[in-house]
Amino acid sequence: MGKSYQGLSVSDHVAAIQAELTGVKLPDHVNLRHDDLPYWETIVKSRPAKTWHGSDLILAAQLARDYNDLQKLAVAIDNTGFLVDDKPNPLLLIQDRLHKRVLVTARQLMINTVSTVGREKNIHKVSELVTMPPSESDDLLAGFGLQ
Repeated sequence: MGKSYQGLSVSDHVAAIQAELTGVKLPDHVNLRHDDLPYWETIVKSRPAKTWHGSDLILAAQLARDYNDLQKLAVAIDNTGFLVDDKPNPLLLIQDRLHKRVLVTARQLMINTVSTVGREKNIHKVSELVTMPPSESDDLLAGFGLQ
């Protein structure tokens, strides 16, 4: 077993840095609208890049579409009002159903804190690893020509 830093091996650090630098790519067979992309990027950054698999990426793309649609519905409801002709805005029902679908998909993808980083004692370690900026003295990055 390799050297360990904060409970993570050197190879874990290297793999995490490589994955985070390259990011998670949208599969070729999955299409997103241009305004879905910010949601896609947020979703795929919620888990370490090496944990995403093909079926997860398809669900993540659907979740990005749904988040975008929720935002558009919220704007439409703001513009038309909560009540339309003294009745609840019919868009509220659509918004409610879409919100439920978003919650189910997010749970299925396990993109909550405990699911994404593991046990509570590792949360700070993984968070520091993924957000750590490369330093000039960082030997891990030297092998990748990133300095």
